[in-house]
Amino acid sequence: MAEKIEIQCPNCDKAMKVPAELAGKLIRCKVCETPFEVPNPDEPKPAKPATAKPAAAKPATAKPAQAKPAQAKPAQAKPATAAPATNAPLAFKQDDEPAQKKKVDDDDDDDANPYVVNVDGEDIPRCPFCANELDPPDTKICLTCGYDLLNRKRRTTKKVIALTNNDYFMHWLPAIVCIGVAFTLIGLSIVVTLNMRDWMTGGLLDTDEKSETTLKSQFYVHPLCFNIWIWIFCIFFTFLCLRFAYRRLVINWMPEEVVVKK
Repeated sequence: MAEKIEIQCPNCDKAMKVPAELAGKLIRCKVCETPFEVPNPDEPKPAKPATAKPAAAKPATAKPAQAKPAQAKPAQAKPATAAPATNAPLAFKQDDEPAQKKKVDDDDDDDANPYVVNVDGEDIPRCPFCANELDPPDTKICLTCGYDLLNRKRRTTKKVIALTNNDYFMHWLPAIVCIGVAFTLIGLSIVVTLNMRDWMTGGLLDTDEKSETTLKSQFYVHPLCFNIWIWIFCIFFTFLCLRFAYRRLVINWMPEEVVVKK
């Protein structure tokens, strides 16, 4: 078993035993952590009091050494080392915020159509402009606000009075009258063409002479002259009547809507 030496810390007077092989070497006290040299046991004992005086004086000189940590920069450097500790919660929050944002983004991705409202487990399609229910669901234009879901434009809407059969009849009546007038003019031109000579016989324009070849009465103004002017008149007004009837019955066949004033 190795031989041990009984020594005493010159600072805190802590008694301890150390191996003899550490004699003459520097060790550190386990209590106050003050470094000191292990005395040699071979030295004469009278020399110990002489060496003890410096040991006793060491506490007096050691006090400034203890005060140094309070004044020294390492003691003030603790807040600098504590900075990472204070930043640690901030670093945790910064790492936590993307996770929260990611969670919110994931929730948004789950709702692919924000304009569909879920009521009692059913998806109700709504207008993206006025949020009213679309009826029917596949309609292209909202009947409430006039929003065009295909072209993404809002169209103006108006309230009108429903058309009746009487409205259609009164709208078509002028066209029917024009057709009747056109046929009347055509018939009049035919009748005039066939009877013009007979109507002029014995009149002011009759010369009381007859043609040698046809044995028909001779006139100062030939009946064909009157027939031409009558044909022109009948053809012109017949064209106007038929054009009006075509526009009213074919192009604008629907009566005009009556807008309700707000």
